[in-house]
Amino acid sequence: MLRSNSQPDSLYSAEQARELDRLAMTDFGLKDGVLMERAGLAAFQLLRFCWPRARKLLVVAGPGNNGGDGFVVARLAIELGYKVKLITTVARDQYQGDAGRALKGLQATGGTILHSVHELETDTTYNGQADVIVDAMFGIGLDRKPGGDYLAIINWINDQDNPVLAIDIPSGLHADTGSIFEQAVQANATISFIGLKTGLVTGCGPRFCGQLYFHDLDLPRAVYQNIKPVARAVSVSNISRLPDIQKDTHKARQGHVLVIGGDKSMAGAAAMAGQAAYRCGAGMVRVLCHEVSLTQACFRPEIMVTGSSDDAPVPKNVFARANALVLGPGLGQRPWGLSLFSKALDHESLAMVVDADGLRWLAANPQYRQNWVLTPHAGEAAALLGTSTTIIQSDRLLAARQISEKYGGSCILKGAGTVIADVSEDQFMIVRAGNPGMATGGMGDVLSGIIAALMGFGLSPFNSAVAGAWIHSTAADQAAMVIGERGLMATDLFNYIPGQIAVLSHN
Repeated sequence: MLRSNSQPDSLYSAEQARELDRLAMTDFGLKDGVLMERAGLAAFQLLRFCWPRARKLLVVAGPGNNGGDGFVVARLAIELGYKVKLITTVARDQYQGDAGRALKGLQATGGTILHSVHELETDTTYNGQADVIVDAMFGIGLDRKPGGDYLAIINWINDQDNPVLAIDIPSGLHADTGSIFEQAVQANATISFIGLKTGLVTGCGPRFCGQLYFHDLDLPRAVYQNIKPVARAVSVSNISRLPDIQKDTHKARQGHVLVIGGDKSMAGAAAMAGQAAYRCGAGMVRVLCHEVSLTQACFRPEIMVTGSSDDAPVPKNVFARANALVLGPGLGQRPWGLSLFSKALDHESLAMVVDADGLRWLAANPQYRQNWVLTPHAGEAAALLGTSTTIIQSDRLLAARQISEKYGGSCILKGAGTVIADVSEDQFMIVRAGNPGMATGGMGDVLSGIIAALMGFGLSPFNSAVAGAWIHSTAADQAAMVIGERGLMATDLFNYIPGQIAVLSHN
C-alpha cells in the first residue's frame, strides 16, 4: 500500500487507465476477476488501516466494475464478521462479467442488499449505525452528471456524519479534469488503482478525495512501458538540480533579478518578489517602482530600489545588468504600468516571469515568446484566454496548455494542484505540495521572485517553473507545520525557502 507521500509520479487520463487495465488482462493473462478481487482486497485493507475499530459498513454500489469492487469489499467484510448493508440501484441481472461474479460471491455470504436510501432508512436494523460508508458507485468512466437516484444518494452520503472511503475516485468527480458534475461524494480517503488519474490531484480533486492512496494491483512493470503518462507529479526526482556554487563565486555570478512593479501604494508586491529572489540565492535584486512607493519597496536593505514617475516611467540603463526579470507585481493598470510593460517586452532576450498586472496587460496586448514563464491564477488565465474562470477550472490542464500555445513559454496555472504546461517541451506537470493557507495576498509575488532567481542561475524557463513551484509549495507546507494554515502569510515562507533550495543543490 502506497501512501500519498510516496505515490508514483506518473499521472494518467481515464482512457489511459482503461488501456492499462486492458493490457494487463489481454497481454499478461490477468483475467476472470483477478484485478477486481485485488482492488476489493486493497480497498478493504485500507479501510481496516484507516478505521481499525470499524465493524459496521454501508457499501453503495453502482453499475459496472466499480460496483463490483464494492461487492468484493462487502464480501470480505462479512467473511471477517463485519455487519454490512449494501445499496445498489441496479437490478441484479444487469451485472455481467466480473461484477456479476462478484455479486454472486457476495450473495453466497448472505449479505443484505437494498435498492434505495429510503429502503435503508426504513430498515430498523440499520439506524444510521455504519462506522464507514464505502462509495463504489461510479468509477473513472463517468462523463456526465449523475442522474436520478444517484445524485440523491451522493447528497445523502454527504449529509451523513459517517466517514467515507471512495473506491478509485469519489463518485461525481471527473477523472481527467478534477471538476465535479454538480455534486460529488466528499470522501475522507480515496484509493486509486493501476494509475493515478489527473483529476484526483488538481481542481476539486484534492478537496473531495480526502487522503489519497494508491495501489498498482501488482501489475507487471511492463504494462506501463508503452503508455506515456499525460502528466507527471512534480517531485525531487524529476526537478533539475541547481548548478554548483563555486568557491570563488561573487554576487555578479549569482544572477541579477530586476522586479518591475509597485505602482502607488502597491510596492509591497514587488518588494516581496525581490526578497524571495534573494532567499532563493540571487546575487543582486533591484526593484523598479513608482517614486511615491520607494519607502515601501525598500523594507529590506539588501534590495536596490529605483523610482520612476508618471512622466518618466523608465529610468536609463535600468535593464543593463539584469539577466532575469519579474514583470507585474503591483504594476497596476494605469498608463505608468503600461509604459513599463511595453519597455520590458522590448528586451526580447531577457528571461522573465510575468505575473499579476503584467498578465492583464499581456491579455490586452498579446505577444508570443519562448523565454518566459506566465503564472496566472484562474481569473488571470480567463483574461488571457478571453473566457470565464468557470471554464478555466473545468479543465485546468487544457487551460494551461492553451495559454502556453497562445503565448509561448511555460504556464503555471496556480491553484489546488498547480498545473505547469510547456507545449514546446511537450511537458505537463502537476504540483501536489501546498496547502489552503497559501490562499492569501502576496503568495504569487513570492513565487515569481523564486522563479526569476532560478532563471538567473541559468535554468531554462520550464525547469525554473517546475523547480520554483516545488520550492514555493514545499516551503509553504513547512511554514504551515509551524504556524498553521490559518494565518499563514506570504512573508512566512522566506525562512523556509533556503532549506528547499538546499534539497535541489549538488553541494
